[in-house]
Amino acid sequence: MKRIVYLSVLLIIASCSSDNEQYTAPKEIVISGRVLNHDKDHRKINFYIDKPGFSQEELSSQLDSLGNFSVTWESYLPTDLWVTYQTDFLILARPGDSIFMEFDGLPRDRLKVLESATFFGDASQANRVAVRFQEHLFSYWLSKDPKPRNIAIQDYEPEEFVSSYLDPLKDEIDSVFTAFENEVSPDDMVKVWAKTLIELEYYDALMEYPVGHSNGNNLKVKIPKSYFDPLFERFPLTKDGLISSSAIASFAKSYQAGYVIKRIQMEESYKNLVLEQSDDYRENYDSLLIQGFIKHTPDPLLKQILLAGHFWTAGYAHFNKYREVVEDHINEPFLIEPLMERFDVKKAASQAK
Repeated sequence: MKRIVYLSVLLIIASCSSDNEQYTAPKEIVISGRVLNHDKDHRKINFYIDKPGFSQEELSSQLDSLGNFSVTWESYLPTDLWVTYQTDFLILARPGDSIFMEFDGLPRDRLKVLESATFFGDASQANRVAVRFQEHLFSYWLSKDPKPRNIAIQDYEPEEFVSSYLDPLKDEIDSVFTAFENEVSPDDMVKVWAKTLIELEYYDALMEYPVGHSNGNNLKVKIPKSYFDPLFERFPLTKDGLISSSAIASFAKSYQAGYVIKRIQMEESYKNLVLEQSDDYRENYDSLLIQGFIKHTPDPLLKQILLAGHFWTAGYAHFNKYREVVEDHINEPFLIEPLMERFDVKKAASQAK
């Protein structure tokens, strides 16, 4: 019951977000600002953008003598991004935003840097609130002892892991989020971002347990089918929810490794493939993986993200072989358009050889 109530809160929050934005074309985002008290020998600031379905994008800017910097890129979607100088923290940006920020470059302590951060221009209030949330979140993370999680994964049977570790973890997460919400009354966009980010710890633990427990005890563990119900209660993913891109990108990877691949490995076709060990093993496994994404991912948006991620790193021949699958199952412009552009580049490179 706790699990249903906990996850229903996120779905209610997500439904309050408009999700009416079409996100059909990219718009420019500008992040500029100044690093105060910057290190004269450390003249580079980096920005890392996790893009669900695609590789992480890295932007960088050289600081001038006063510590000023500026980066520009295009995005279809609202997103969070890591600002990295001495330490790192997250900021929020929407397509079309022009954001100015300042922070103290002297401390290496993340909380002290967050205390010094100021914002002007677009999304300034959202980022002030996002900073307050990170102060709550990072303080919570610093207080966590990793030993209880490791012991629970090693020693607990599935039912005990849920009742004695996952359920109390949900209560902790809910308490941190409620304290933040009561303090600053965040708007819907920041609520969705913050809730998605903080709940990632829960899903990481949920999907880590089956493999971790099995490996730690050198045995096969029978996981009840109901164990994975929270994954499905988590859906639907919304486009507005992708503002928490770092969390969604991580969730997608965990879902692929912790659920889809495990389901594929239970199928007779996979077992036969392993026994045969034919020369075309890789090609046949890729076919099972693509089928697995489609079969074992009921959420339409997550399914598109997983398929896009697979084909983003694929070679031209593999992409071309499954082009019909791509066109049939990936239709969001922010996924299919960059993917087809990449395909065209690979096609030209292949033909030039």
